[in-house]
Amino acid sequence: MDLIQRIKMETQCIHHQIENNSLFTKIITKEITLPEYVNLLQILYDFISPYEYSIIKKHPNLISGREKIPLLRADLLQIGQSDQYKKNNYIPEICNKAIAFGYLYIIEGSTLGGQVLSKSLKQNNKLFTDITINYFNSYGADTRRKWNEFLAILLNQNFSPSQEETMIETTSIIFKKLYYLVRI
Repeated sequence: MDLIQRIKMETQCIHHQIENNSLFTKIITKEITLPEYVNLLQILYDFISPYEYSIIKKHPNLISGREKIPLLRADLLQIGQSDQYKKNNYIPEICNKAIAFGYLYIIEGSTLGGQVLSKSLKQNNKLFTDITINYFNSYGADTRRKWNEFLAILLNQNFSPSQEETMIETTSIIFKKLYYLVRI
């Protein structure tokens, strides 16, 4: 079993729980309200910012061209919200590539689901007629290509078994943190 299959197997349950979160479900069913959408964007902004800043600081080449902070900031600003993330006491230590890839696996993978969410948001005529969806539509038509490119980069890392375990554990931990933040 390759690394990607192992990650999918290890995180399948928590991934499914996140996908079935009430806010994401409301986007799909076009029942989300603007305050709920703002809340979700702020949660994601506050969640992603410390990780992304840490990776930019320690491993800038891994995230170059894949940054999500500017997209979330643009989404928040266009609907009149603050682009200041709520700094919490937890600043993740992205001390090696295995940990960085654990985070990036989640965020890059979320762009696939983001395509579905973006389409539903755009079809929600009562709320999103004049709003550009930046974060959930981060790569647009290039999403599948960017995901496959990321997977190729990941598989070319030639991680040791110990590094693979670190990456899988990191992915699982970060998924759980995200689930905790978006559960409503």
